[in-house]
Amino acid sequence: MLDASGEGKAAKGPKLQPERRTPTAHNPVANQPTNFDPESTRLLEELRERASHFFLEQADPSTGLVYDRARADGSATLRTQPLASIAATGFGLSALSIAISHGYLPEDQCAQRIMLTLQVAANKIPHKNGFLPHYLNARTFEVLSPQEFSSIDTSLFLAGALHAARGMNSARADALVKKIYDRVDWRWMTNHEETLTMGWEPGRGFQTVRWNSYSECLLMYLLAIGSSTHPIPASSWDAVTRNTYDFGGIRFISSFGALFIHQYPHIWLDLRSTRDHYANYFQNSIAAMRAHKTWCMLQHGRFDWVDERIWGFSASDNPRGSYSAWGAPPVVGDWDGTLSPHAAAGGLVLLPEECIVALKTFRTLYPRSWERYGFVNAFNPGSPDGGWYDPDIISIDLGLGMLMVENLLTGSVWAACRQIPELARSMKAVGFIPA
Repeated sequence: MLDASGEGKAAKGPKLQPERRTPTAHNPVANQPTNFDPESTRLLEELRERASHFFLEQADPSTGLVYDRARADGSATLRTQPLASIAATGFGLSALSIAISHGYLPEDQCAQRIMLTLQVAANKIPHKNGFLPHYLNARTFEVLSPQEFSSIDTSLFLAGALHAARGMNSARADALVKKIYDRVDWRWMTNHEETLTMGWEPGRGFQTVRWNSYSECLLMYLLAIGSSTHPIPASSWDAVTRNTYDFGGIRFISSFGALFIHQYPHIWLDLRSTRDHYANYFQNSIAAMRAHKTWCMLQHGRFDWVDERIWGFSASDNPRGSYSAWGAPPVVGDWDGTLSPHAAAGGLVLLPEECIVALKTFRTLYPRSWERYGFVNAFNPGSPDGGWYDPDIISIDLGLGMLMVENLLTGSVWAACRQIPELARSMKAVGFIPA
């Protein structure tokens, strides 16, 4: 048994200058060898195992839908109305598949939960032209605020479903996933333009904001272009703006978003040894991680707990009781020194040795950051009364770290997803070639 917008003030350090995209807008940064000591390996394995328990325990047992967040100590979910996240449910499908492969949880229990979740998604959850709601009641399926049918959240669910089905060896699972994927009308979600909109809302129609700049949307576009039923043209891939930034000589494609935009593309996609005519996106994300760590270290004068071993933030809870989507670099918002363990966990495949040092240091120096399911969502050592430690876990952040641990240690998520024909087809269509 188990026992966690808008540009802000300019920071000191190298000046960040945007440049327009070009086909060579990328400067690969060499990765590090992964010669982990036994202590590091044990921590990674424990992170993976603890997270697997979260995705079984913190989901509605009658539907399989994963709660958006829960208490880090496992004591309770946070609402009398059980708020489920469709993206978190996709992470949960992958997590349960991983749990089976390592024997963390009973195989029959996980397999039944995966099948239940797929059946619910295929036959009971409301959808709009195949697109699933961002948030919904985990028991009644009522669509909850902001009442959007989300293109990116549907994509994250699909990725988890496709991955889990690869490991099920079940014609029934394959048929359910095919039903869910094939009904998604990607062309409709473009609303007659080149790029996908972020979603559709009852009574309001399409959201005006589009997925038209570099972000976690890479996976979504590949799913859309590779669709067997309602594909969008491969030219949509080129309609996404890829601006290049320079931070202290580190050049990388980015946008004004939190660090996770550079991590999400590598959860299910193995982009290590391939590139399109813009970049090797794996090396690009390494550069973004390197720039992020460098920026953090330059903040030591503001926050003395931040140094070479203690760094990393992303979209997370904060000590004020709200949620912040800080980014840097480029700088978004005025960071208050809050640390997000999932920023390091989500970068494990990119800067493995540096990220494991950060995670080990968090656990050693800040033991209150470690709870039943692993690290809390965020903590701030500089807050009054001995620091602030988030009482919550946010499901998608925990899932990000768990899947990156699995890719680092075994590569099994990548290996399974390389066999998904829709992704292979779309990667070829947009021009990926061996790097």
